[in-house]
Amino acid sequence: GQVIARMEPSGWWGVWYKLFYNGKEFRWKMNGWGTAFMIYDGETEIARIEQGGHFKPGTVTLNRSMENKDLVPLILYGIFQQYMIAANAAAAGGGGAA
Repeated sequence: GQVIARMEPSGWWGVWYKLFYNGKEFRWKMNGWGTAFMIYDGETEIARIEQGGHFKPGTVTLNRSMENKDLVPLILYGIFQQYMIAANAAAAGGGGAA
């Protein structure tokens, strides 16, 4: 029954999202292909997370040290948001070929 994080679109066409966690505001952005996302603290990129798949491992690149107790939830919220966007895009897609 307790909200521990919140994400909301920010900017034009929801390219950026505000991620509120642990009393702090972060920014979240997905790359154009939907295969990676970045988490920012202000203008500073904290982490870049790239999905794996098809024999390619995923990667997490940290650009600033951060405690795991804060970093891991941010990454999980980012993955959740990335899948929500993909699911919404798939649901809004057109039908198949006739």
